[in-house]
Amino acid sequence: MLVHHSIVRHWQTEMRVLNKNLLMLKQQITADPVHDLRVSIKKIRSYFKLCLALSGEHAAKGLSSRTGELFSMLGNHRNIEISRKLLLTIRGKEDEHLHSILVYLQLLQEQVSEYCRKLISEFDSGELNELTEKMQAMTGKFDSEQLSNEVRSIIKSHVEDVKHQHKHFKERFHLVRKSLKNIYYWETMFGSEIVFTKSQLNLVDKILDHLGNIQDHQVTIRNLKNFRKTILTKTVPEYEVIKAIELKAKKKKDDLLDKADKLTHELLKKF
Repeated sequence: MLVHHSIVRHWQTEMRVLNKNLLMLKQQITADPVHDLRVSIKKIRSYFKLCLALSGEHAAKGLSSRTGELFSMLGNHRNIEISRKLLLTIRGKEDEHLHSILVYLQLLQEQVSEYCRKLISEFDSGELNELTEKMQAMTGKFDSEQLSNEVRSIIKSHVEDVKHQHKHFKERFHLVRKSLKNIYYWETMFGSEIVFTKSQLNLVDKILDHLGNIQDHQVTIRNLKNFRKTILTKTVPEYEVIKAIELKAKKKKDDLLDKADKLTHELLKKF
């Protein structure tokens, strides 16, 4: 199994995905390419992190600050989009009290879009392409068996990190999510089971789905609270409506946290 070839091949695949969606976003900023570009950056960052760990460059900064800035700004755009959709799901499209906050979120998203356009127009993916040779050099010194053993060791260390963070799951679920994403990306990069079985990876995928939904609800609650406290007064009808939606979203978030906690506990029993 040519593990090092797999790492570089997946890197190059995600670079094509990144460039394709970058081109689409230069024409128009819409939800799907925003999401797809962010996923490609997550994978690229994860693959590079793996190569850094393999080479022993643990203190290296990783990808450029420009890539991180673009990722974060597009994340702000996506978070507002998710908040708008969740709001309608929780409360319903016909609620007249939602008009003001939907307008608020729309205006907020338009402002974020302006910053996104600037970052997108200035972004040069060439600096990421230049890292391909560095990644080849990082993995090229290993034969397939050596590299498989190294990757296995790195994944196991991330499992230990998940175990540690799981002790304080509700406060550190975002850290659990980061580690599990890396594990999932690294495991699915190869055709054989390095540490996790297929059924275990399916469980990881399910946990990540819950954790993503938790993050979406947390962002929505924050947007609702900011709107209520900075725009509204307690005398307007919308104030109590928005507060009730916050509580409903928090309950859903807590339910998802409990489910993700139990699934993570189930996963970790096998290690």
